[in-house]
Amino acid sequence: MKSTLPPDQSTVLITNGNLLSMLSLGKWLVDYGHQLKAIFITTKLPSSESNIRGLYDMLRNSGLAYTHFKLSTNRILPIRFALRALPTTIPELVHCYRLPIDIFYVENINDPHVIKQINGYAPKILLSFSATKRFSDELVTIPSRVAVNVHYALLPGYAGLSPYYWYVHHQEPVSGITMHVIVSKLDAGPIICQEQFSTTGIRSVMGLLIKQMELVSPTLCRFYRGELHEDNAVSQDLSKRSYFRHPSRKEIQAFRRKNLVFATRQDIRRLANMARELRDQTDVVVQPHWKQLIVSPEIDPKIQDESKSAQESWYIPKKKKVESGWLVYTLDFVLATLQGRVAEQHRVIRTVPWLIVGHLVRGGMAVAQAIIMLLAWVPIISWFLETAARTFTRNAAGFFLRCCYWKAKLKHLGCDTIIDQGVEIWGPGSVSIGSHCHVDTNVRLAAGERRHGQHGFIKIGNHVHLGPGVHIAGRGRVEIHDMVGISANAHLYSATGTFERPDDPGQLISMSHMAPEEQQFVYEGKIVVEEYAFIGMMTRVMPNVRIGRAAIVHSNVQVDRDVPAFGNFGGQPRGRLIGMRRPRRKSPKLKPESDGNGQAERKQDLLDASESTG
Repeated sequence: MKSTLPPDQSTVLITNGNLLSMLSLGKWLVDYGHQLKAIFITTKLPSSESNIRGLYDMLRNSGLAYTHFKLSTNRILPIRFALRALPTTIPELVHCYRLPIDIFYVENINDPHVIKQINGYAPKILLSFSATKRFSDELVTIPSRVAVNVHYALLPGYAGLSPYYWYVHHQEPVSGITMHVIVSKLDAGPIICQEQFSTTGIRSVMGLLIKQMELVSPTLCRFYRGELHEDNAVSQDLSKRSYFRHPSRKEIQAFRRKNLVFATRQDIRRLANMARELRDQTDVVVQPHWKQLIVSPEIDPKIQDESKSAQESWYIPKKKKVESGWLVYTLDFVLATLQGRVAEQHRVIRTVPWLIVGHLVRGGMAVAQAIIMLLAWVPIISWFLETAARTFTRNAAGFFLRCCYWKAKLKHLGCDTIIDQGVEIWGPGSVSIGSHCHVDTNVRLAAGERRHGQHGFIKIGNHVHLGPGVHIAGRGRVEIHDMVGISANAHLYSATGTFERPDDPGQLISMSHMAPEEQQFVYEGKIVVEEYAFIGMMTRVMPNVRIGRAAIVHSNVQVDRDVPAFGNFGGQPRGRLIGMRRPRRKSPKLKPESDGNGQAERKQDLLDASESTG
């Protein structure tokens, strides 16, 4: 995060806080979110005594299509994004970024009590974006510097409500946004900046709105960097002013006759990608401003040299291509199961009769998988289905049921993965599991629950084994690469409570997660386990730790520092580096003159080795 504003340049934001506002302001929050002192979210629709009354008036005056578009962007889309573990509102994004901002929900922003609250923050800047109420003169004069608003139109044209709809309705060749000073008259203040673009080829309201949304954060960042200033604002020519409200039913009919639409599938995918990009910025925002209580010391250069030397002494096979697809099991896995050779798939019989039987069985499984995955999304039925999946016995039917259910719920689930009895997954939309994995009995993967405002992530690669009773707390993000083995009852904590608050060590706080949020402090740090690594039984891996490639962590130790590649980490109760992992004898596949990667094969060495053992 690069912020050039002085520390006292505080800001209060007034907004509706919905999904579109979050996507518009998200990148600005990444760079300048720590300048925000408070956010006031207006909860009522514009020009209505209540939301129900406003919705009824919109349905009566504008018709079902326009009302559905508004409901979709404010209610239906957020639900769909929430199921994918994506943030959907500004408060959720603020919590995801761990920004110390006070958030208030108010019905009337001009209420004297609310104005007194805003005045208490003594803001330099009052920022308005998609607020649902016109500001009073008393509110506008609160900031010591300026009150500004960003409007989805090129003022003075298209002031008022839903300007993005009217741009498409009138098929304007150019559209854009305006940043202006707030005055008593709505959308009539001096213009600080305007950004515009061509609307050629845009046929949907959401498509044009997305283009406008992409301009909001860059414009605000320019203002906060000092490139734009209200002293250079230009007064509007109000003789050219046009003002619009919600369209009427006749105007919607004319809109449809022009073959224009409200939104397309491509628009929805673009919104989802924007939300995903903001979620993935969590580390960028949190790390520079999050005081780390556990700091992994830098690995000594001598140890790095030893690690490199150890790596060069091993032959590391090239990765094989892993199959992927919609079905949970490949044909080879089905044949191995039918023939009782799951543990030795290289001996599977692939004659024509067996292949016919395998395809028929796999076709029936595809139908069953589709039904199970559909039922997994039915609210009440899914509860019973998850209970059945967790408790069903350890046989082929149980493994298939569990894979189908979690295939529907997880962010990603590869092929030929075995999910065992008693596995619990919290926040499945933030969990990704690769192919050819075994999640053993009673494993718990806790990526964070959205209902508690937690936005973690767990990513597991291919050919990974999680032993019985393994617990992974992914609130601070956990990545496990390919070929990793984690033994029984090992715990990986990417988030843990602390007994003191970094900004006020003298304040007594609670270690209970049930305590009020302001009376506890949770430390989060990413955990990465690189490929071929091994973690022993009952080992505890703490936040902000990287276990290097092919490293071995012994049983019953606590890992609170980075482990170098090929490191041998042990000693009780707190781990220490006790050596490097080296082979007992050289692989015949290694060249005598190593290329540094240990990957090259030499056919003559293989022939010599076979002759010597023949």
